[in-house]
Amino acid sequence: MTSELWPFFSLRITTARLELRYPNDEVLLALARALPEGIHDPATMPFSEPWTRAESPALEHNALKFWWSRRGSLSPESWSLPFAVFDGDDVVGVQDLMGKEFAITRAVLTGSWLLQRAHGRGIGKEMRAAVLHLAFDGLGAIEAYTNAFEDNPASLGVTRAIGYEPNGSSLHARDGATARSLEFVLTRERWTERRRDDIEIRGAGFVPPGAQGADRLTRMVVRIGAVNVHVPLVPVTGGFSNPTDAVLTVPVPVDVEPGRVEVQVVTAAGVETHQYAIDVTD
Repeated sequence: MTSELWPFFSLRITTARLELRYPNDEVLLALARALPEGIHDPATMPFSEPWTRAESPALEHNALKFWWSRRGSLSPESWSLPFAVFDGDDVVGVQDLMGKEFAITRAVLTGSWLLQRAHGRGIGKEMRAAVLHLAFDGLGAIEAYTNAFEDNPASLGVTRAIGYEPNGSSLHARDGATARSLEFVLTRERWTERRRDDIEIRGAGFVPPGAQGADRLTRMVVRIGAVNVHVPLVPVTGGFSNPTDAVLTVPVPVDVEPGRVEVQVVTAAGVETHQYAIDVTD
C-alpha cells in the first residue's frame, strides 16, 4: 500500500531499541499470524473484552476486522493509531494512541499488548515512551490517560515508571465477575521532566490528527535555503484548504536567490522532513 493514498503508512517512531510503525495490511497480517503465540497467561485476563479467548483462525480474523474498522473510521474528531511494535525485524505487539475531540481537549489515551515472548525485556516501557513523545512533542497534548486492572502488575509497573499519577478507579465486568480498573494521568509538565531526546518521529504528514487547529498550523515552517517561511493559512468552512496533510503552498521570498536550493518542511507535528532540492527562478 502506498503512503501517497494513505499518508499514515509512512508514520514511524524510532527509539534506540524499537521502531513503531503505523501498520499497512502486510504488517497487520504479520501481527494477526503472531497472535496464536499468546499475549498473556491463559489464567489471567488483562482486557475488559476477552478477545484473546477466541480460537484460531477466529482470533486472527477478529483482530484484522477490528484494525481495519479503526482505520476506516479515523477522523479528526475520533482517531486511533495502532502502531505495530518492531524489535529489529520482529513484530512483537501493538501500542495504540487514541484521541477524541483532540483539537479541543488536547488529551490522549494509550493501550497496548505484547506477545508473551517479549515480556520482561523493557519493551512495554519503551513503546509507551515512544507514543507519548508523539502525543506531547508532536501533537501538543496536555494530558495522557491510561488504565489497567489492579491485577495486571506489568502494565501498572510501566505506567508508574513513566511518571503517571493516580486518577481514580472504576469497576468493570470481566469474565463474568467484577474487576477494578486503576486510572492514571500523565500531564505535560510531568512528561517534560522526563523528556527524552533519543526518540524520532518520521513521516507524519504535514497535518496529522489533532493538529488541524490554527494554533498548531501557524507553527509550520518551510525552509527554503536559509530562509524560513511560515505557511499562510487559507480558511474554508470546517478548516483550511492550505495546508492539507499532503499539500501546502508558500510564497518564495525575494531574499531567496535564484538557483538550486534545499527545501525542508517543519510540519504541524514538529517533524522535520527530508530535504529536497528545487530550482528557484527569477
